[in-house]
Amino acid sequence: MKITKREKMLIFIVAIVGAVTLVAIFGVVPMLERLDIANEENRLLDEEVNVVRSRIENRFQYEDENRLANERFTEITLDYPVLVTNEEIDSALTNLCLSNNLRPTSWSVRPFDRPTPDDLFVIISVSMSVVGTYDSFLNLLDDVDEKQHIRIVSMSYLLSRDLEDDEFGVITLAFELTYLNPQ
Repeated sequence: MKITKREKMLIFIVAIVGAVTLVAIFGVVPMLERLDIANEENRLLDEEVNVVRSRIENRFQYEDENRLANERFTEITLDYPVLVTNEEIDSALTNLCLSNNLRPTSWSVRPFDRPTPDDLFVIISVSMSVVGTYDSFLNLLDDVDEKQHIRIVSMSYLLSRDLEDDEFGVITLAFELTYLNPQ
């Protein structure tokens, strides 16, 4: 069986086309797929690099903002005393009233839940009854207004004729005292 020159040429062309096809299927296509994957990974890494660069560029701004926030936090917390005992609360409120010529007659502290370590502030509710003059009461309001950690949340009064001449009645005040949690 003799193969003609034409058949040899056809076989040669088919072999070359087959070889090119095999190289394309098993070489070029997988390389293109790996190139696509590498390009996607490169794009993601470029995004990450840009985020890191942005953070680096803004680092000083973040540090300044953080420093200012910490300074503000310190300023705020300096206005509040650390949580104290009921006796110390009684003494502080009694002295506040006495310094304004008001005579305390009774007081009570509403029980509160013990603070958790996550609680920054503790609010304690205190009810106190005092006797005194109208001017003394106004002076007490001025003093309380100057104190960041004490608020009067409600008040009631009862006029009484059994008091001294310049006293006008019994005032019952509900205070809220805010303290820093020592934990």
